[in-house]
This record gives sequence, C-alpha cells and structure tokens, in this order.
Amino acid sequence: MKDHMELVKFNKDGGIVTVQVSVNGLAAWKYKYVTNGHHIDKSSLDQRPSIHALGLPHELESSIHTWEIQLGNTSGTVQGYRVAVTWEQDGHELHTWSKTGTLATILPDKVESDSALLDGA
Repeated sequence: MKDHMELVKFNKDGGIVTVQVSVNGLAAWKYKYVTNGHHIDKSSLDQRPSIHALGLPHELESSIHTWEIQLGNTSGTVQGYRVAVTWEQDGHELHTWSKTGTLATILPDKVESDSALLDGA
C-alpha cells in the first residue's frame, strides 16, 4: 500500500492545467489517466509525448488523479526506460512524477502507476 500521494499545486487564477505523459526508451506503451469523471486511454508505438488539457483551476480544486502506464518491449533485448507525467499551467511546469527501470523481453508487460492530488494555491 502506498504511503503518500503526489501533490500538484496550481495557480487558482491561472489558465488551463495540462498533463503530459511520456515514455523514453520503449516504443510500445499505453496508459490510462482518470480524474473527475474523465478517462483518457491511449496507446502508442513511438516515443512522442501525449498532452491533454485537464481543465480550468476551479474544475480541478482538490481533485484526485490516477494513472497506469503499461510498458512493452518489442526490441528483442533488455531495454532501459523512463516514464514521466508532467503537469503544466500557463507554460510553467508545476510538477513531474517519473520512474526509471529496465524491461526484459521474456517478462510480461510492466505497469507503472501512481496518483496525485491537484490543489490550488
């Protein structure tokens, strides 16, 4: 069981908050990002990050966000990776959650997941 949750502080008077999900080192990945009744589900066969608008500050106050990133290795060799979830507002980075690791081809897909509380300041 987790003993903490990421905390993402945003400006209550600022613009739209966005989230970027990225994976470096592996080409096959998919993710789910869930918050306030919104469900984002995407898969990718490249390393381009995926960016989504989450909403205006008043819509996100004290909201809990969860994500699950499923990683697959199609290279035939052990691969290192870095996954990251980055929140931004008005062109400024608010917070980044990241994990690094390795993935062998003989193992089933690996999943990295966590959750965050978004709160206005």
